[in-house]
Amino acid sequence: MSKTITKVIAGLGVAAGLGVAILPLSSYAVSQDVVVSFKVNATLSGSESFCTAANGNSGGVPAGTVDTATCAVIYSANGGASVSIVDKDSTTSLTGTSLSGTIAAFSASANLSGLTAGTEGWGYKFVATTAGAGSNGLIAIGNAANYNGVPASGSPLTVGSNTAAVTNAEGTFTFGVQTAITTVADTYTDTVTIALTPAA
Repeated sequence: MSKTITKVIAGLGVAAGLGVAILPLSSYAVSQDVVVSFKVNATLSGSESFCTAANGNSGGVPAGTVDTATCAVIYSANGGASVSIVDKDSTTSLTGTSLSGTIAAFSASANLSGLTAGTEGWGYKFVATTAGAGSNGLIAIGNAANYNGVPASGSPLTVGSNTAAVTNAEGTFTFGVQTAITTVADTYTDTVTIALTPAA
């Protein structure tokens, strides 16, 4: 007898074999929302080209004249980013490599439209050479287009920024020195840090 029942169950299905009402499967369906998440960090990409040195006239210049040196920053970013500058240490003067002479930096807010021969000082200016492809490309900020002194370490100054994704933006720093007729003959140097920082 049990053998016959087994065949009936196999043929009619569990519900019919047990004589129990089974609701359609959909009545028991459950669902769960699954949050799929990937984090994309603020990214600086593309060329990311930084100058590693900014050298004035290789043959030097006479005392009492001016000289300039340039370097470029080229980058792409998937969001806002900023370009900043700060001195590597607390000494912002140019210092002679052979003798003890120095050339003082302009004030951080000098805002000079040009260099003046005959008096000592040095500083930088920044220009957004190419805004880059994007709706809100690289622009210079504040008085960056005029000569100012490099801020001391610990106080970086933002000189340019883009507020949206940008491709191949380029900014150019121009470092300028003005000398007096009494400026001691030497090679003068200082180290500055140029940083490219994605927006938080």
